[in-house]
Amino acid sequence: FSMDTKRDLNWESKSETVFELGAEGERGSYFEGETHSTKFKVGDNEYIIRLKNRSLDVPNPYGLAILRNKSVKGDSVFDLEFALENQADELWEGAGKMGIEGTGRASEVLSIVSNGVMDFIKNNNVQIIGFSSADTSRTRLYNTLTKFWASKLGWDWASESQTWEEDGNDITGGIFTISNPK
Repeated sequence: FSMDTKRDLNWESKSETVFELGAEGERGSYFEGETHSTKFKVGDNEYIIRLKNRSLDVPNPYGLAILRNKSVKGDSVFDLEFALENQADELWEGAGKMGIEGTGRASEVLSIVSNGVMDFIKNNNVQIIGFSSADTSRTRLYNTLTKFWASKLGWDWASESQTWEEDGNDITGGIFTISNPK
């Protein structure tokens, strides 16, 4: 994995109330926190990275088992999301599938995302980042990325995968976390 491509990213922050989706797709619990986002272009495509604070007082879709023996504040726990900008809002509202494949430059995009996340961690109070996948090939990639980021930072990592059947195909998804061991 390469981190050769780097951009100076301009992170913007805003406070917002975020609703969790319940089991039937209805609005469930909510939390207030900061959302930090940035955009960048590769070729003709614009991408967005979002890091959202995660309250520790609400259910967490990542299951962050790694938190059980840690003492951290909710404002230092973040959910990571990234996608093509023209897909982002629709996808993050629960519809469709996000991805960067098919653009011909996925490794360049992942390098920029990786460097951006590393810079964000170094310049902010970040103790834990969690993210997920619902695609077999992305799950393998994110597992590698999780270990790579943890190694670069000297942090701990955790991942958990699950396989289910969808339209007659086995799909493997996963949850991933990196956390500061201090």
